[in-house]
Amino acid sequence: MVRVRHVLVPMGNTERSERALVFALEEYPEARISVIHVTESSDPLGLFGRREVEDYLIPDRDGGLEDELVPDGSSFNRAQRKRAEQVFTRACQIADGYGTDIELIVRSGDVVEEIRSYTDAEAVDRIVIADHQPTGVRPRIRGVSASIARHAAPPVTMIG
Repeated sequence: MVRVRHVLVPMGNTERSERALVFALEEYPEARISVIHVTESSDPLGLFGRREVEDYLIPDRDGGLEDELVPDGSSFNRAQRKRAEQVFTRACQIADGYGTDIELIVRSGDVVEEIRSYTDAEAVDRIVIADHQPTGVRPRIRGVSASIARHAAPPVTMIG
């Protein structure tokens, strides 16, 4: 049996992500556990997918349009930072319950590319990721975990 020395757990703000971290902590108690949270690009329109600019127009009280049609990027950066802090706070709470220190990594960009880049650079032996079922609201989530499983160099365990 191959010894797993470094496990990467991509984590979002979901219960399934928390279950993936718990699995990694229980299954690989001697391994270095890294939790990565990847935010989308800081481009405000890129955060919401491929919509038209008109989808982001903010009407004023008179039914017209405000001068500022699209929120500035710094407000998105603050929201991304808050989300990452929430994810990492929960990850640390879970790890503390196991008496384990974890490494926290935050990256911004394409989720699959950032995870692949980290695994290549840091000699990750195993990826443990939540396998989200697609929904009408977020059909892409399942595609991320499946894409990582297909394209990552180390073995991938998907937790449902």
